[in-house]
Amino acid sequence: MLVLSAGGVATAGIVKDSAAIVIGAMVIAPPLIGPFTALSFAATLGDYKLMKNSAMTSLYGLAIPIGIAIIFGFIFPLPINSDEFFARTNIELMDIVVALAAGTAGAMSFAKRVSEALVGVMVSVALLPPAVVLGMMLCALEFEQALTPPLLLLLVNISAILCSAIIVFWTSRIQPINWSEIQVANTSKTYSLIAVSIVIVILAVLIFIIQF
Repeated sequence: MLVLSAGGVATAGIVKDSAAIVIGAMVIAPPLIGPFTALSFAATLGDYKLMKNSAMTSLYGLAIPIGIAIIFGFIFPLPINSDEFFARTNIELMDIVVALAAGTAGAMSFAKRVSEALVGVMVSVALLPPAVVLGMMLCALEFEQALTPPLLLLLVNISAILCSAIIVFWTSRIQPINWSEIQVANTSKTYSLIAVSIVIVILAVLIFIIQF
């Protein structure tokens, strides 16, 4: 329900070009951090069932704001004059650094068992606005524009968050107890880290090409 509300608030903020409203959406959207943290945690432990469930929940959490933005798109024109909208149609290599920091903070808050509320705001900043802009562009049938900055930014943020979270859990020596499960976990986190790292490199190259 909070993600649903956050999606509506974020979309309204982007349409109205109100940074305050968009920030407000971030404050009520911390639940977005949970599934992505759980996905990284599952990859570290080699828990494939949890990994599957977390991945589905993560996709569901992103589908909600995208769907809300599509609905808004039928009512309001594409806010091309909105600075909040324009900010999510530009992507830079620095966005990868921001997402890595967000993922690190989220994983550390989970590992240290501290409140994820404030950290969740940072993760929401990386995920919610790009998802909203993507939905609005899809509704406007701007497929080419939707597949470059907004979708690319969303994929970069997701990959970087997962990558940094896996590294944090790995370096925190979080692992199963049984020897056989430890072997599975070592394989899982190694391949998971390699996979997301490759994705980040590919996306970074695409960003570099777009910039120059």
